[in-house]
Amino acid sequence: MATIKSTLFQYISSRCRSLNYMRLASINIFGPLLPKTGSLNLDMPHTCFERLELNCVVFCASHDDWSIEMPINFMALSQTNSTPCDKNTPSQLVWFHLHRPSRCGHQRDQIRILKKAEAKYSRKYFRAFERKTVKNPDSQNGVRRSYHGQVLKHLWKKDLPLGYARLNCKYSRNFVVDTSMSYINVLWDSIYDTLK
Repeated sequence: MATIKSTLFQYISSRCRSLNYMRLASINIFGPLLPKTGSLNLDMPHTCFERLELNCVVFCASHDDWSIEMPINFMALSQTNSTPCDKNTPSQLVWFHLHRPSRCGHQRDQIRILKKAEAKYSRKYFRAFERKTVKNPDSQNGVRRSYHGQVLKHLWKKDLPLGYARLNCKYSRNFVVDTSMSYINVLWDSIYDTLK
C-alpha cells in the first residue's frame, strides 16, 4: 500500500488543470488535522472530475512528516459547483463513514454515505470542533475497534473526535468510494483508450 501526503492534491490540481479522471487505489493519505475544523484537507480547487474513484483509501492524522497517528473514518466530498459550468453555487458535501462489518466472519471494512440527519449532525459537530488529543482510539469511551481502527456502524458518533478527511474539488460528475479492491480495469482501460 502506497503512502502519500495530503498536500500532494493541491500540487496536482494546480499543475494538471485538464485532469478529468482520477482513481486512487490502496493508498494511505496522511497529513495534519486543522485544529479548529478537525479536517484533513485534500484541496483540488482547479479540478472538475468526469469520474473520481477511491478504492481502499485510508486517511490518517499526522503531526509530522511521516508518523501516522490514527485512522480517520469520516470523509466528505466537497464540490464548490453543482455542475461544471456553475460559478456561484454554494458548496455541496457528501459524507461517508468507514466502519467495521457487523458480522465477525466478514473481513472487509465497509463504507456508507451518511443519512441526511447524520450528515447534519456531523456538520454541526465539526463547526464546533476543537482538537482534543485522543491518544489511543481503542480505549476511547470503552469502544472496541477493528484491527484498522473502525467501529461498528451504529457507533459512528464515536469516530467524530478523530476528525474527517475533506476532498475539495470544483465538481465530480461521477464518484465511487468503496473498500473493495477491484483489479478489473476494463472501465479505466476504455477511458485511457479514448484519450490516446
